[in-house]
Amino acid sequence: MNRLFIMLVSLALLLPSAVLAADSEGNTKDTDKDLSVDSSIATPGAYTLTITTEEFYEELMSRAREFKADKNYFEAANSLLGAAILSEDSKGRELRIEAARLYGWSGRYDIAEAIYGEILKKEPESKRARLGLAQIYSWSGRHAQSLQEYARVLKLQPGNPSALLGQARVKSWMGDYDGAIKGFSALLKIDPDNNEAREAKARTLWWQGKHASSIKELERILEKKPDNKEIKRLKRRVEWDAGPTLSVKGSQSSDSDSNEINSLKAIVYINHNTAGKLHFEFTRYNVSRKKDKGHATVLTIRNSTRVTGKLKIKPTISLINSKSGPASNSYMTVGVRAEVKINKRLRGTISARRSPYLDTAQLIRNNIRVTSYSGTLSYDIKKRTTLSASAGFNDYSDSNTSYTLRGNLAHTVFKEPDYTITAGYIPEYREFSKTTSSGYYNPPRLFSNDLYLNIKGLLYNDDLVYNATITAGLQNSSTKTEYTGALRIGATYYIKENFNVEAEAKWSKSALETSTGYRSETYKAGLNYLF
Repeated sequence: MNRLFIMLVSLALLLPSAVLAADSEGNTKDTDKDLSVDSSIATPGAYTLTITTEEFYEELMSRAREFKADKNYFEAANSLLGAAILSEDSKGRELRIEAARLYGWSGRYDIAEAIYGEILKKEPESKRARLGLAQIYSWSGRHAQSLQEYARVLKLQPGNPSALLGQARVKSWMGDYDGAIKGFSALLKIDPDNNEAREAKARTLWWQGKHASSIKELERILEKKPDNKEIKRLKRRVEWDAGPTLSVKGSQSSDSDSNEINSLKAIVYINHNTAGKLHFEFTRYNVSRKKDKGHATVLTIRNSTRVTGKLKIKPTISLINSKSGPASNSYMTVGVRAEVKINKRLRGTISARRSPYLDTAQLIRNNIRVTSYSGTLSYDIKKRTTLSASAGFNDYSDSNTSYTLRGNLAHTVFKEPDYTITAGYIPEYREFSKTTSSGYYNPPRLFSNDLYLNIKGLLYNDDLVYNATITAGLQNSSTKTEYTGALRIGATYYIKENFNVEAEAKWSKSALETSTGYRSETYKAGLNYLF
């Protein structure tokens, strides 16, 4: 790390409070802050900067504390680096290590790695620096290098709790759940009160599909800390994921072309083994547009199977019966989706499925079905910023085809214990091979740009979970250009820990929100019960 750069950064931080005063002859004037002079460099007509080393150091440390309290970790780290230059070797080294840790928290892994590397060149046996470097490697997805650094710490100090914990966490993120649980268990034998290790073990057991064991570990934490909100929230998630559950949901939708859709759905969810989750969904649709009516019944069976720690396969089969006027159709559709965790920062999905359009009586009569193929990659650019890109191809039963390109840049603006605010940008492009009159919206080309803001969180002792998203943008097709927008508000209220009610309302002016391309509004409500 360039010492001159660090000093310049430190000086820049202090300029507002430094004493700068001079006349045209270069004479220093009185100021309202009395500072003694260690050294000064002045030339005729130039300003003179005077500040003691001790006060310079205290000012930097004060700023570091303020920035850290405000969670501005990057600026806090800058201030600490400046203070490190003014300190003795041992104290300066500790300040550099703390600065590197804060750079890591801010997502500047490159700077943190450089600082740790500089320290380890001079002191290769510094356990704090090596532990910090191991963390940076793990956070940036370089798991093999992280494990090497943790192993070096354990060679220097066998049984080091931080190294054992970090090593087990990295194995968990790599999908080596058995190795991770073995590591957490070894640490808990040494330190049974290490709740950080017990929570990490509980999460790993959950990811492995061992819900009962996960819940048992979380209950042990709550025995000693019954008011721990984070653990109580995690326990609720694990319990509902363990199932079995029964849900009954209804919805009512309408669009600006007088189309109406009413549906009633029953869902049974069973976690049938440590690697699989089974959903049974029975849905009844009733659609109408003035006197034109139709209905459909759909039975869907969907399974989710964990093949490895990094790969999930989700096959789906649906049995459909639809009728509108004299037209009646019965058929089966299938689909499959694969989700893969490439590394800690990169994830991907691919899917292929056959599905019907059941949104209007005309679509049911025309028996429109679509075969879709899609792929998505999601990359965590920084700690709170994710970029996703997807491509899809659709083949319709009326001999039409289309392809879609879509992106999503999302940044978490605020992440607090009780709420999260995320802002994002979504560009999307669709192109159809031809325009048909089958009943779905298919302009030759459609380009959309949307900005959105989402807030979600918990209220009333976590009994109320809320989620709201507002979207605004511009859509351009071969026929028109228009402003678009959407508002979605939803909430779930836990009457008991195993029983909740949910409701959602959505208003949209967007050609992408419905198959018909019209403005729409949707209202949903449901009951969910955990056995």
